[in-house]
Amino acid sequence: MLGALPDGFTLCPVCRARAYRGSAPSCPACPAPEVDTSTVPAAAPTPRQLRPRQVKGPAGPPPAPPRPRSGTASPAVPTRDRRQAAGRGTLVDGTAPEPTSAPTPVAVPRPVADPVRFTVPGRPVPKGRPRVVQRTEQQWDGTESSRTVAYTPHGTRDWEGTVAQVAQLHVRCPLDGPVGVELEFAGAAPNADLDNLTKAVLDALNGVAFNDDRQVDRLVVVRNRRDDIAEGVTITVQPLR
Repeated sequence: MLGALPDGFTLCPVCRARAYRGSAPSCPACPAPEVDTSTVPAAAPTPRQLRPRQVKGPAGPPPAPPRPRSGTASPAVPTRDRRQAAGRGTLVDGTAPEPTSAPTPVAVPRPVADPVRFTVPGRPVPKGRPRVVQRTEQQWDGTESSRTVAYTPHGTRDWEGTVAQVAQLHVRCPLDGPVGVELEFAGAAPNADLDNLTKAVLDALNGVAFNDDRQVDRLVVVRNRRDDIAEGVTITVQPLR
């Protein structure tokens, strides 16, 4: 039998002969005492245990929103949702989208072609004045009638035909919009007017390099009087931006 225990020591409840220090249920030499669980109250369930279990089933379509009663206004729908729904044919609230005007077409600028440069060989011929002749024709009743006929001189007509044929080899189609033209003549007659030389070339380029010579907004004309240069005209056609 032990006497008074010092502070901090506990008598072993198993052997009742040894004292130990600490919070153990028995001394180190004795096994832990068995606890009668029938008298121990059950622990209160936690809030997590009280929560009902959710049974997961097959995913189905979300429930449809309740339809508004007759005589009541439809719920307001944000503008952004209305626009997104309008692209699918109906609005979010089930109503038909408001008709919208067709978009305004935007003019796409035509690509600007690269400059075209080529040389027409031969002696340049100035634009000749139209020749006027009086022609007399025999009518079916035996009478004669006369009429005035104007025609281009043969030299001018042949030169313009040559320029047009060479231009067709280098220009795929007539240009649209304003254009710039540079002409460099070589071997032209000394007494030929520069404006008449230019007029013959521009008339030949009509319908070939451009649709009309009124499109020419920039014109550079040069006459080269050197004798060591071959006769001809060098033509540069460039679209203006």
